[in-house]
Parts: sequence; C-alpha cells; structure tokens
Amino acid sequence: MPRIKAEIVLSAILVILIIVMCFVIIFKGKDKTVENMQVASSAENNLGTTQKEDERIIEEEKEKSKMLGNLVCKYDEKIIYADDTENSIYYFDMQNKEGRKIIDLETSIDKMYFDGENIYYFPIYGKGNGIYKIDLKGNIEKIFNGITLQMCIYEDKIYYVNQIGYDSINNNPQGTLCVMDKTGENQIEIAKSVKNYFYIENQKIYYTTQTRQMYQINIDGTNQTKLLDGRKFPLSVENNNLIYIDYANQEMTTLINLETKQETQIGLSGNTHKFLETEYIDTEETLEDLTEGKKITKLNPETGKLEEILTIKNPEAEIIYISDKSAYYKDETDKIYKVNIENKEETQMPNLENSQYLSNKSYKLQTNETENSKTLTITNLDTEEKTEINIQ
Repeated sequence: MPRIKAEIVLSAILVILIIVMCFVIIFKGKDKTVENMQVASSAENNLGTTQKEDERIIEEEKEKSKMLGNLVCKYDEKIIYADDTENSIYYFDMQNKEGRKIIDLETSIDKMYFDGENIYYFPIYGKGNGIYKIDLKGNIEKIFNGITLQMCIYEDKIYYVNQIGYDSINNNPQGTLCVMDKTGENQIEIAKSVKNYFYIENQKIYYTTQTRQMYQINIDGTNQTKLLDGRKFPLSVENNNLIYIDYANQEMTTLINLETKQETQIGLSGNTHKFLETEYIDTEETLEDLTEGKKITKLNPETGKLEEILTIKNPEAEIIYISDKSAYYKDETDKIYKVNIENKEETQMPNLENSQYLSNKSYKLQTNETENSKTLTITNLDTEEKTEINIQ
C-alpha cells in the first residue's frame, strides 16, 4: 500500500508540472504574439510617418517650383532643369527614368517656374526682357514684353513686378506690382511704387514701397493696409509671423507677429529657408565680429516662438539648405558640408559642387564627353540615396 500511495503522489505531481508547463508555453506564446504585434504596429506607424512626410515634401516641391524661381523645378514626377552654362532646358521623367532636352534659349535664365504643364522664365537683367512660356514640347511664347525681376504663380495667376528703374546698390526690383493670366492676358495693376521683393501668403501680398512703408494687400488689389514704416523689407511670411530686414538698424532681421505687433530681433543680414511649413533663418552673429559664423534659428509655425538650433563656425559659409535634421552650406572654395542639427557633427559632402537644390534633394547635371551623353544625379540629402537619369 505505501508503494501504491507513493506512485499516486508522484503521478499527481507530474500531472501538475505538465499543466504548469502548458500554461507557461501558452502565456509566452501570447506575450510573443503581443510583442510581434507591437513591432508590426511600430513599423506601420514609422512607415505611415515616412509616407506622410514624403507627401508633404512633394507638395512643398510643387509650391516652391511655382513661387520661388529656381534653375530646377519639380512637379510630381516631372523635373525641369535649366543648364545656365549652355542656356538649355531639360525635362526628366522620374517615373520612367527618361530625360530629354526641351529647348535651347537665346538668353540666360534668371529665374524659372513650373506648374506641371508649362515652364515660365525671365532672362537675367540687362541680357533680355519679358516673361516666356514654354510647354513640354518646346513651343515657346513671350507673354509679357516688359522687364521683371520677380514673379510667382499663385492660384492659376502670374504675379510680377513690371520693372520701372533698378536699384543698382542692392540689386532690388522696383516698379508696379501686377497680375495676369498664364496666357499673358488681362494684365492688371495691383500696387504702384513697389520696391524690393514681394511675398504671398494666405491670399495676401506683402511688399514695401519706394517711400519705405511696408504694406499688405489682398491678391485682388483690395484692402491695402500699412504695416510698418522705415527701411523694412519682408523676407517671408508664415501664418501671422512676418520676418523682415531693417536696413535702418544694421540690417537687423526681425520677427513681428501681425496680430499682437510684438517684435523679436533674430540676427543680422538674414536669409530664410522653408522646409515642411517651418521657417529657418540664417543670420550673422554680430556686426562687430563677423568671424563668429552663421547662426541658424528655427521659427515654430504654431507658436511663433524662435529657437536657436545651430551655429556654423565658418564665417564664409553660404547656407544652401536646412531641414529638421541637417543644414548644408558651401564654403569659400565651393566645397559642400553637412552639419547634423542634433549632434552638431560636420562632414564634407563630395560631388555636390555646382548642384541645384529643391526641398531635400540636390540635382546635378553632368556631361559624359566620351559617350556624348548627359546624366542628372539626384541625391536625397537626408538619406544620401542617389538616382541617375541619362540623356543620350
């Protein structure tokens, strides 16, 4: 009997151990499943974030191609590249990896714009006049006969300055602010005596007059409102935050909130760089000691607050691109450098010299003399991934 009892007890213990082990396996399996689901969910979120950022960059490329004027423009999968060394314009299809020359021009291009269907450009001041329209087959038409130094495409209209005179000291346009259809028809004057460049944001145009007063006006020419007096010229506008240079105060770059009228000084001799609805401003450190380098300040588009994010020690640095991750600059020898905003590490970027820049990419057109062909190299500045498109 004792032996039978012992066997019964051992059997019971064995059954209990088996049950416990089953529960452990089941719960571990559930934990692993949850872990896998969390990893998958995280990957899906990261993919979604990346996809959303890519979509925002595509929209930004379109906006800049219509508003800023550059030698490279991109609209969805269509790239327009102006080679200013031979006065030629090329078209590249990113989807099919194909490229071709559209047209050879008689004059050098100053600024070029693209709305996805047609190219618009005007020549360098003193080497030609007018605004020209070119379709993707190379058909060219002059739609404005005067002289201009600035234009932009906004809501299917062309806004431009009809040049009257020229400020040879600061290379600034001065004349009458006008609007016309993309065909060149229905030319209408919006504001007279405009000096320097104008900016459009939220259905309003911001500009300074030759009498040194800054105004805003609706895009249809109504409701002109004076904003500031003095030698103040707008650099950019984002929501209710306007950035301007005050030439009466050592070229001080200043932020003003158009609702509260609160002003904040940023730095000297500023330039603005927009990336994904965020403005970045590069300025000199001080007027007394310009050897301190370039200071980069970020403007929060929601709060209107300024944040100093980086100082580039090279006083000769020319800032060419800023994103939320890195800043790129060109030194006095035309070498390109990348500075990580978070850890401040600086690295030289070879083969980017003589490139054009749009949003987070560089574009470089090179000639292969032996094969009598051209190659456009597109570099993603954040990932350093390269894409090449050849023209035979």
